[in-house]
Amino acid sequence: FEKVDISGNAILDDPAVNTVVLLTRHHLHGSQALRAIQNGKNVYCEKPLALTIEELEGIYQALQSHTEPILMVGYNRRFSPMGRKLLEFFSDCPEPVAMHYTINAGYIPPNHWTQDPAIGGRRIIGECCHFIDMLQYISRSHPTSVYSIALPDNGRYNQDNVSLQIKFGNGSIGTISYLANGDKSYPKERLEVFGGGKIAVLNDFRVLETWDKGNHHQIKSILRQDKGHSASWQTFVNAILEGANWPIPMEDLFYTTLASFAAVQSIQENDVISIPDLGIFGEPEK
Repeated sequence: FEKVDISGNAILDDPAVNTVVLLTRHHLHGSQALRAIQNGKNVYCEKPLALTIEELEGIYQALQSHTEPILMVGYNRRFSPMGRKLLEFFSDCPEPVAMHYTINAGYIPPNHWTQDPAIGGRRIIGECCHFIDMLQYISRSHPTSVYSIALPDNGRYNQDNVSLQIKFGNGSIGTISYLANGDKSYPKERLEVFGGGKIAVLNDFRVLETWDKGNHHQIKSILRQDKGHSASWQTFVNAILEGANWPIPMEDLFYTTLASFAAVQSIQENDVISIPDLGIFGEPEK
């Protein structure tokens, strides 16, 4: 980074800066991303993209009016080597897939800033969006509805232990078990995918196991766990320098955020929540 600013104003309004990285607390992401896009700057925003539907609408409309900037959100898992191998394994799958993603998220005290709905958005919007995006990537389809249930908080948790049931446009289904009540010594992430007579299990981005036609294969990370952080940054930089496609399609960015909003609403209303089409944002402002 060539310039760092706590408030962001000096960077967001600097005409000499063409690319900004938003690493601020979650409640600032939406307004800062909007301001950067309106000023014609490329944006790498750490998740989440926004905390409210109003912020999301503003960003969407700004992107329709300012076509040059590239918007990227830090959903790094889709850039991981193991994640890409998993997607390739199902490239010839002739039917929708069933996915089960277990996240041993770990405990965060209720008084932590991420647990404040106005500042951090809590953990479904603030972190579970990572896993919604990954299922969207693997299914090759956008989420259309979600039903969420949560364990009782009992004064210790804050909707930290939840199960999300997500349906996708192509018929695929996904379950996300996001849990804060486990032991930290257990691996953090395990993704299982079934479809087309195949099975794949990705264990903490260290080992990928596949089963197909009676054959079992195992791929291990040679040096270390790789969740795709470096690749996501490099893809973003290359898109700017080479004029390539966005690292993550714009529609994916917005549907992931909408699905996280719907997941929270589902817990509150104890009902299946349909995820709206991007047409809800209407025509861009003139």
